[in-house]
Amino acid sequence: MVLAADSREIKNIVRAAKMTDLTVVDFPRQALTIWTDQELVKDIAQSHDEALEYLGVALYGNPETISRLTSNLKLWR
Repeated sequence: MVLAADSREIKNIVRAAKMTDLTVVDFPRQALTIWTDQELVKDIAQSHDEALEYLGVALYGNPETISRLTSNLKLWR
């Protein structure tokens, strides 16, 4: 399912999801210009959380937990 959210909403979902047992794959803007996973992980680790602009996130795990985190989002069209 693809849902619509702005960067601020995605950041809040990422923060909350990382405190659960969900698998979280976040996609910050840096992922568009950095070509290796190792470089991306290093860049993100060196970035202040407020400096990250999220373009997307994938969540995998308990559907009830995912629903709780995303229930206020609309379907992306």
